[in-house]
Amino acid sequence: MENLKKVLRMTGNENINSLKLNHEEFVQMYKLGKVDYRLPKRYINLFYRLYIDKWKQIVVQVLLLLFWGGIIFGIYLLFKKEWIYAVLSIIGGWTIKQLTNVFILNSIKKGLFVDKKYYSDLLNNGIIGIYKK
Repeated sequence: MENLKKVLRMTGNENINSLKLNHEEFVQMYKLGKVDYRLPKRYINLFYRLYIDKWKQIVVQVLLLLFWGGIIFGIYLLFKKEWIYAVLSIIGGWTIKQLTNVFILNSIKKGLFVDKKYYSDLLNNGIIGIYKK
């Protein structure tokens, strides 16, 4: 997890006021609506640390390739003066990216509730923050 802090460029001061709850307390208080968690901006790196089925991570990688393919193809079509198709390609790529973000955030949330080790690793290293609502 120390390498993850370097990848995320975290100094350790981002979640300094975070609550230190164990996994059971976090799950109970979250379900009651008393606490919430905060993720770093580059949360996709947290997704790849999950101990989930590898096919989900492969699907995300394919979706991200489609995103970049849509953007690059849209730029190519701009040079070919195909404006409508270029805009549709860029919008399609951006939509794929937004859907991928939703999938990743749901998977991280599920991982926080299901996997005690994943939760404690992220909390103890200051990567996520737990705060009262």
